[in-house]
Amino acid sequence: MERIKMLAETSPDHQEALDALRHVGNVGSHEGRRDFTTLIDCFEILELALEDLIDTRRTRLSETARKLVEAKGKGVSTPTLS
Repeated sequence: MERIKMLAETSPDHQEALDALRHVGNVGSHEGRRDFTTLIDCFEILELALEDLIDTRRTRLSETARKLVEAKGKGVSTPTLS
């Protein structure tokens, strides 16, 4: 829980998603099995949270779009994908 609070300071949009995963994990650990639908929901929540936290593609493309607008479509140099 402390790590979720620490992350919430820098990425507050993810606290609810991570708390949801924590609660489901706690129930699964202490009360037994979880149903398949709940696990799929958790997987999707985790996938989106990780994508938002780790993948910089959206930010990079937004920056490229901003530069293209500023250059009035005449092109900009962008970093290559690695």
